[in-house]
Amino acid sequence: METEDLALKQYDVVLRYLIYENTVYWTRSSFFLAANAGLFGFVASKLPAPPHDIHYIIALAVGCIGGIILSGLWHQALRVGEYWTSRWERICISLEERAFDKIEVLRNCRLNGRDSGKQVAHRTAMLFTILWSLALVYTIVISLKFFHSTYI
Repeated sequence: METEDLALKQYDVVLRYLIYENTVYWTRSSFFLAANAGLFGFVASKLPAPPHDIHYIIALAVGCIGGIILSGLWHQALRVGEYWTSRWERICISLEERAFDKIEVLRNCRLNGRDSGKQVAHRTAMLFTILWSLALVYTIVISLKFFHSTYI
């Protein structure tokens, strides 16, 4: 009976780490989503207006480059978070049989080809990277038109 109790205690500790890392993963992802959406909303609201001076163009370009960097950091945070959650999940799975015998809590509980929330988070981060890149290209195009009409 002591071996089962020890296995249950070990499983409980590792499961708490898994729960913590999942919470951190989604908190970080939510932060990056909100930051990207807020910054993109600000930049996108300025894009339709014709550029009136160099400061306007610089502000748009800085916003777009900042958004690309923010999206890159989001991708990195997702990868690091997945490392830790999958690490604790593998340890839980290795302890599961000793703790629960035949009961499968995490073992054999894969989605079988369906999208997971983490895959959707990666796609969302990629979508923002694409949106930021398009906004930067648009900013470059309007700045070239502005400089051409102003100085030539």
